[in-house]
Amino acid sequence: MSDSRLIVHEGKNGNIYWLATDRKQVNAAMQALFDLLDAQGCYHDWCNPDVQDDLDAARSGEHIPIYRILKARQEYPNEKWRVVYAIDPCEPKP
Repeated sequence: MSDSRLIVHEGKNGNIYWLATDRKQVNAAMQALFDLLDAQGCYHDWCNPDVQDDLDAARSGEHIPIYRILKARQEYPNEKWRVVYAIDPCEPKP
């Protein structure tokens, strides 16, 4: 059986799950998570001048700054996320 990766965001409104099986899905999930947290105002008062360039780049859709920001704030309340693995029961057994 093969494993499928999921990115789980543990937010104030419950958990959100994104498929993250390949690079395209990982990038899309990270973009969606960043956009969600940005829309919720998580980065509004994060005025460290060292991260302003990363914030600007992330807001324009650059994946490396998005990941860097999400990783740096991964354990903040309402910003938690993690990768979990799910087994596809339809996959043939080895």
